[in-house]
Amino acid sequence: MKKKKAIKIVMITAIVAPASLATPAIQPEAATSSVDKAITKATKQVDKAFNLYYSTAKKQNKLPSGSAIRKEVKLAEEYYAAAEKEIAKNGGSKTKKAAYTKKLEASKTSLNRAKNYVAAVSVKLKAARMGLETAIESGKQGKVYSAHIAVETKIAEFEKTVKKTFGPDARRLLTKAYTTPAKAEAAAVDTEVKVYAAYKEIESKKLITTDLKKAGELIESVKVEAEELKTKDTTVAANLLKAVEKNDKAYEAALPPVVEAVSADGVTNLTITGTGLNNLKAEDITVEGNKVVTYTATSSKSATVTLEGSLPANTDVKVTIKDSVSVRDYNVTYDFYPKVVAVQAATYDDDTKGQKLTVTVDGVATSIDYLQSAGYTIEFNVFDRDGVSANERLFGSVSASTDGKFQDAVLPSGDYTAQVTISNGSTILNSEKTSISVKNLDKVATAINSYELTNKAGFIQNSSTLVFRETAKLSKVSISVGPSLAELAPGSFEIKSSDETVVAANSATGVLTAQGLGTAKVTITVGQVTKEITITVKGEARKVARATPVTNPTKVIIGATSPSTNKVKITDQYDDPVVSATTGVFVRYPVYIDGYATTYPTVDGEELNTSGTTDGEAVVPLAGATTAGQTGVVLLRNADADIIGGFTITTTEVSDVASLKLVHSEVSESKDDHINAELASDDAISYKISQYTSEDVFNGDLGIGDLTGYKVIFDRKIIAVNGDTTGNYDLKATDATIDVTIKGAGTTNLTVLKPNGMLVDKKTITVAKDTAKIISVDWKSTPVINYTSNLNYKTVLDITEGAGRTDDIVKGIILTAPVLNKIRMAESANASAGGFTDGDLYIDKNANGVSDAGDRLIGKLAYTISPNATGMLANVSKDGNGFTGLSVAAGSPAKGIVTFFITDETSSDATKPVVATEAVIVDVK
Repeated sequence: MKKKKAIKIVMITAIVAPASLATPAIQPEAATSSVDKAITKATKQVDKAFNLYYSTAKKQNKLPSGSAIRKEVKLAEEYYAAAEKEIAKNGGSKTKKAAYTKKLEASKTSLNRAKNYVAAVSVKLKAARMGLETAIESGKQGKVYSAHIAVETKIAEFEKTVKKTFGPDARRLLTKAYTTPAKAEAAAVDTEVKVYAAYKEIESKKLITTDLKKAGELIESVKVEAEELKTKDTTVAANLLKAVEKNDKAYEAALPPVVEAVSADGVTNLTITGTGLNNLKAEDITVEGNKVVTYTATSSKSATVTLEGSLPANTDVKVTIKDSVSVRDYNVTYDFYPKVVAVQAATYDDDTKGQKLTVTVDGVATSIDYLQSAGYTIEFNVFDRDGVSANERLFGSVSASTDGKFQDAVLPSGDYTAQVTISNGSTILNSEKTSISVKNLDKVATAINSYELTNKAGFIQNSSTLVFRETAKLSKVSISVGPSLAELAPGSFEIKSSDETVVAANSATGVLTAQGLGTAKVTITVGQVTKEITITVKGEARKVARATPVTNPTKVIIGATSPSTNKVKITDQYDDPVVSATTGVFVRYPVYIDGYATTYPTVDGEELNTSGTTDGEAVVPLAGATTAGQTGVVLLRNADADIIGGFTITTTEVSDVASLKLVHSEVSESKDDHINAELASDDAISYKISQYTSEDVFNGDLGIGDLTGYKVIFDRKIIAVNGDTTGNYDLKATDATIDVTIKGAGTTNLTVLKPNGMLVDKKTITVAKDTAKIISVDWKSTPVINYTSNLNYKTVLDITEGAGRTDDIVKGIILTAPVLNKIRMAESANASAGGFTDGDLYIDKNANGVSDAGDRLIGKLAYTISPNATGMLANVSKDGNGFTGLSVAAGSPAKGIVTFFITDETSSDATKPVVATEAVIVDVK
């Protein structure tokens, strides 16, 4: 009894204990060595296979390689089968075979567990994952959909086999290594798969045409997922979105329109909500007392209606709409109860008619008429930069304006603020002050090239530094106007400081005042073009810092009357010129050059004088040396005897005149042989003839009385010389220089010959000249004149009245090239000079508002009457001045055509060509 119980315990233990535990040997009655060996071999291999995954997972927290475990399990299966055969063949009696079989089967559980593990790792989950990756890379939704199903199928299969795998550690590791990443990869395209499935059903079953309701349900079911796709930057997502967009459009296009609500969202706007609104049409909508201009469906569920007229304030308006259900009426009300009123910031032209301020109510631009129709009273006021009322300047009256309209006369340019007040009973709303600007928007400057800053002390600054309380003027602003150039004087450009506490800027005078220490940005504005400069204000007074020679070293011809000199440029610590009769810079001549101690005996040196200059240059005389071949250094010292400059001189006795050269004189405007008719500071050249020795040392200028008989040859069409326009001029005894002025555009050689015909020198001069001509005119549209009228320039041309006693501005004149200044009509009452007469069209180049010698004549307005004119028109002169014009009166019959025409006054033809005409039909009964 005990023995049987003991055997039973051992058997139970063998079944439930780990296979790694040793199994007690069974002693058959007649042991067969081959059978025992086969069982032992099989048992050991089973233990090896089982422990390869079980112990590795349990003790090392990892999984064996798939190939290794398959190999060991396969051997275990082979050995187990071999042992079974060996038992059958050599196990002996039935009883012995049963005992051997029982011994072998003790390892079968471990073998099955190992086989179950292999079954799990043999599920082709990895291959399915790789298939999904490949499908995603292909960007084809169908492939992704199929691969996703395959992965999820394999995941289910794998999870089923994992459940059969023995050992929690092995199951955990299998799940971590295979299931988790596979599920993550599948989940990554769950959105794509869900969207694809929905839209695949829509397309495959043609639901948009067969079951629109079902199509809508499917679209709605993946609406969130479709939006999510927009955040994904993949080919699959992009392709799916194309399908979504295509089907959604088709769905919306198929929806019948159903209106749910109508509201007034603006003074001329209605908003309609519902479904299928993309299929509603403008003709389906009627608004009482108004007209539908546009109907725009922003989506299938929302649409905007724009009306021709404004909706009345706070009043019900009937809107009738015909949709797919019925024809229904809706009452809409535009609630107009202003809370915030403002003037819209803007820039206005200085000479355009009909300009006015714009009001916004609660952020929406609102017309004055509408405010008045809603019972509101409006008042506009404008102020200049000092807060002083500018109503008279802009509105033409000191009183507040009720419509915000600017006067049609020329407006003064500048920066202003505007304010509006609206009131209705006890409701009074005041706006904040809004910045507005008035500019010459016709100015066509394309670039601001340069500027000159002239210090009040008289010098042109090199730096942009001012000393506290110092002033300087932007005296010259050079600009480009297309291919042309122009210079502007103060008043013709605007300047503005970013910080008036540092630098105060005055646009009218161009003056900058150093108001406080620091930096400020000053913006120069010409039309739409700006240039910014940074002005620095410092507290240290200007003082001499450097004295720089123009030539170093230099040669000096000996002799008491030697013409030898040098120039020295004196600058302060800010690198600006020092201009003064007492500069504090003293010249110390080298005492070891013979003659200088006698000629310049001053102990402290000669003080340089730069008074009258703008560049701080002073002439240093070098005459007086008596011995040739000596070298010395001329020192330049300040009042403290500090050396602030110097130059080396070498004396020479060579004083012959080996050559003559044309050299720019000190007063020459141009220093580069290029002159420009458009630039007042660069439209003339002055040459002198200078003598040079065989050592190329300056040896004096030829002056009055020296040039008699010298000849100058040039192209008379391009330049004039000393007033001569023949192109062949003999210099007179009274000529000291050769002065060149402009006649036309182009390039010419200026050749100077001695009285004996030998060449002195030759210069090539290039002239740029304003060539703007009228090419067309934008005439005003004129109706048939059948009433009392004065027919003149105002009848046919777009005119802006000149401010004060200035000539009227003419708009709509088209030129061959853009010009900076305004085109005006000459009026004899205002003309100051220049030979201009009534009817002359000119470019106001000097921007003074009247015709004078500084302006350029471009055209003339005249009129002629048709030869078949009757009545009064037959009794007046057939031709006349377009400015003066003619009068017709009702009751005095007049019939015919009055043709206004403009001639090109820039032409050299005796009879000026006509460039534009405009016919006015007169039919007065």
